[in-house]
Amino acid sequence: MENRFETVLTRKIPRTPDCVSYRFERPAGFSYQAGQFFFITLPADAGLRKPFSFSSSPTENFLELTTRPSDSDFKKTLESLPTGAAVVVEGPFGRFTLREGAGKIAFLSGGIGITPIRSIAKYVTDEGIDADMVLLYS
Repeated sequence: MENRFETVLTRKIPRTPDCVSYRFERPAGFSYQAGQFFFITLPADAGLRKPFSFSSSPTENFLELTTRPSDSDFKKTLESLPTGAAVVVEGPFGRFTLREGAGKIAFLSGGIGITPIRSIAKYVTDEGIDADMVLLYS
């Protein structure tokens, strides 16, 4: 597959008591738009595969996903990965992205659905895009 990259876990970041971000090295040549998603396979040779929105922005030099821990095989494996563990990322996918010239942006989100919005908001801020953003979150 053309958009398949191996990378490694560099950091686990507790965000709230029930939310953790997982940060990975950004592979050379991997590009995406804020708001898109990717598939991740854990570990690289095990075949546990799941889609996640990027919580990182394309302006950052890493890839990050944020999720809530659970008892699923995938999430238990993700939680147990040591720093330096190899994973495979595929993508990017999706069209939930910032439209060029969008001056006013409204987001409605709940729970962990905030992750692609974080990606977009960080991108807008980092790039100095003149946009009026409103977020309704519950």
